[in-house]
Amino acid sequence: MSGLTNSLKLTLKKTTMLNEADTRKIIDEQLRQVGWEADSDNLRYSRGTRPQKGRNIAVAEWQTDSGFVDYALFVGMKMVATIEAKATHKDISAVIDCQGKDYARNIRDEDKVYRLGDWNGFKVPFTFATNARPYNRQLETKSGIWFLDLRRSDNAPKALRGWISPTGIVELLERDISASNEKLQKLPLDFLRDEDGLNLRGYQIKAVQAAERAVLDGQKNILIAMATGTGKTRTVLGMIYRFLKAERFRRILFLVDRNSLGEQAQDVFATVKLEDLLPLDKIYNINKLGDKTFGKETRLQIATVQSMVKRILYAEDSIPGVSYNYTNTWQKIYGKGFPDVHPYFIHGQIHKHNLVFGIGETLLPTLENIYTECASFKKFFQRVKYRLGNDYKKISKNYYQYYKWQIIIYGHSLDATDKDSLRWLMGQEEKFDTELDTITIYYYDENSYNKQIANAIQIIGKKALMDAVHSDKLVFLPVKNSHKQI
Repeated sequence: MSGLTNSLKLTLKKTTMLNEADTRKIIDEQLRQVGWEADSDNLRYSRGTRPQKGRNIAVAEWQTDSGFVDYALFVGMKMVATIEAKATHKDISAVIDCQGKDYARNIRDEDKVYRLGDWNGFKVPFTFATNARPYNRQLETKSGIWFLDLRRSDNAPKALRGWISPTGIVELLERDISASNEKLQKLPLDFLRDEDGLNLRGYQIKAVQAAERAVLDGQKNILIAMATGTGKTRTVLGMIYRFLKAERFRRILFLVDRNSLGEQAQDVFATVKLEDLLPLDKIYNINKLGDKTFGKETRLQIATVQSMVKRILYAEDSIPGVSYNYTNTWQKIYGKGFPDVHPYFIHGQIHKHNLVFGIGETLLPTLENIYTECASFKKFFQRVKYRLGNDYKKISKNYYQYYKWQIIIYGHSLDATDKDSLRWLMGQEEKFDTELDTITIYYYDENSYNKQIANAIQIIGKKALMDAVHSDKLVFLPVKNSHKQI
């Protein structure tokens, strides 16, 4: 399933029936993904778990004067946040305003040693609430991870798409937004007009000022539209430098949809003088296109949309895949030279589910082609029973809207009993937002070759198969050539 663990698979399916205990399993895994030690079954207050130096622990069921909060987050010996977990049908924004604030006010006096301070009666700086449902803008109050910075009374709860890491929490604690806003307002505009530097025109300076006013007003989404040739990159450069200099933002992501635009931006950031005759890349640490390591002092990351999506959704240097097998046998047979594919097991895995096997394991070879409907039903039943469903469509769409779609089929995977999913993968049903590049079907010998052709006809039909073969969208290759092709 492309780098996602089994627990996180739960977040991709419909979760309307998950109770609070179920959501904690998902939250545990999500917290671990960003660097917290989390295990709500074992790392519990009642089992003696306490904060420790050098560890970032999510202690479950931490005791307060108003009851047990679901999690208390500790960076070392300091309590930095509380988390309230709810069943998936609960309204999260209401939870954070009520229970979230209540627990934050009622941290016990005997736990004073763990507290960082007091903010208008709140004894912890941050609070979170979630029901483990992925963020959905149309259901904003009932999805996402809701977060509230309790240090200022005018801060409002907001929905996040992911958890904040321990490092991110520490950086938030170190920032003083009010001081940064004041500093930004006092920064002179002279360097924006410098004829030997940015030399921005009046409309460009107005764009920078408009964006800054929106940030100062607390606006989260800001759009600046400028026509081709009007100096967008230079305008954004001026904006980036002012935000970084005022420490209003610690890091900035410069996202482009193709490498050429990223390279153009890198050239501008390396040549245009700002202050003291220095360009941006001599003033701040910049990660360029292709840079994957992220240092503490990095202030700007230049990246393509494609690389960022891949970095967020998938393991490093991996691509999503779909496996019709029940084990990792395919890796042993075809693994050499194959990319690092993290497969989604469409029928489940042998050691994780009580499986209904395919037709080849249950019928004699002479009966395989007679009772295909039986096998097809069993496979479909299994996908429903173990909630394997059609999640591969979501994963595929996330990744392949930015990359050309390539299908690689080995051995017995091309089977008519998997017709529904194979037709979708091969572009015969439901259009997805990308161009299908190639379908490569590998076979062992002449008999296997004949069988693969017959199966392909059953799955997509004679005309579609003929068109695909003649347009080189679908090719058959012997297994011995597979490692050369990939």
